[in-house]
Amino acid sequence: MADINTLTAFVSRGIYTPMLTSDPCYTQIQMDIPVIINQIILELGYTLANLPDNLQGLLVAMVRKEIYWRLATSQAANVDLETEFTKVIKTKRFDHYFKLISLTQTEIDKYQQPIQVTDVTIRGRDFSNRNHELAKLQTVIGITPSGVTSTTVNLDWLPFDLSIGSFGYYQLLISTAHIYDPYNSPVLTPNDPSVVDNLMFSDMRRIQYRISNLKPNTLYYVTLVYHGYNVDTYTFSTFTTLA
Repeated sequence: MADINTLTAFVSRGIYTPMLTSDPCYTQIQMDIPVIINQIILELGYTLANLPDNLQGLLVAMVRKEIYWRLATSQAANVDLETEFTKVIKTKRFDHYFKLISLTQTEIDKYQQPIQVTDVTIRGRDFSNRNHELAKLQTVIGITPSGVTSTTVNLDWLPFDLSIGSFGYYQLLISTAHIYDPYNSPVLTPNDPSVVDNLMFSDMRRIQYRISNLKPNTLYYVTLVYHGYNVDTYTFSTFTTLA
């Protein structure tokens, strides 16, 4: 069992780059790393004392994602980030951290695939941070296919509800197999061979998209993920292309 100091040092080493440490927001966020670690542990349904060793890798990845979110959405750093070898201008700042978030999410997905059963529902979570965040999930969601042809489909969805928190991005997955189970904990596997498109939109106003190059007379499943600052909401639909 790792202690908080060991986990903090491990996280710090994992995110260290000259560019990141030159970010004016990093100093404060670095001080918050132990708090972030304990927050994520609670969201996983554990405490530091009983966190299983096989979840430590997932924990570290989730903490890194939270740190990147805080850096991406911070208002303090309105300056260019520059080191001896590279430079990120402020207009590209969010995109830079968003890319790191996307890469970290891929790592998290790999950790979660073999341990889907660890999200045990019998744990006492009545007053947990996890339930607090789940209570803020967007309740009015939906995605609607239209204009279906033999190779294309138009997709429209409802915008993210800012009253529940900060917007992250939309993730749109098109697949030939059902990758969302409404009767169980939502489980996404974007790397599954059945997924034919895995798209991400960082513009909250982007609520339409046309999918092309589909196969005729084929049943497709559409999964839309509303990624918020701390919680995600899922919705799905289906359509069959024309013969």
